[in-house]
Amino acid sequence: MIANKEKLRSFLKAKKLSEKDFAALLNIEQNEADKLLNGESVGKETAHNFIYFFKAELAQHYIDWQATGVKNPLAENNENN
Repeated sequence: MIANKEKLRSFLKAKKLSEKDFAALLNIEQNEADKLLNGESVGKETAHNFIYFFKAELAQHYIDWQATGVKNPLAENNENN
């Protein structure tokens, strides 16, 4: 999974969360949080924790579907993808 780094950084800024806080909230290693925030590919466990934290309906907006080369599976349910 690859996150949209601009949207994710905007979320952190809006919630006044540090990168360290973000890693703790997702229960992931700091280097994995850094990958998310830099738009790099992360592993299955990090992706799971990301989607679990944001819930699927919200998480879909923070995933960079184009970069992953995968069609958003929730796109039919939401026009704003």
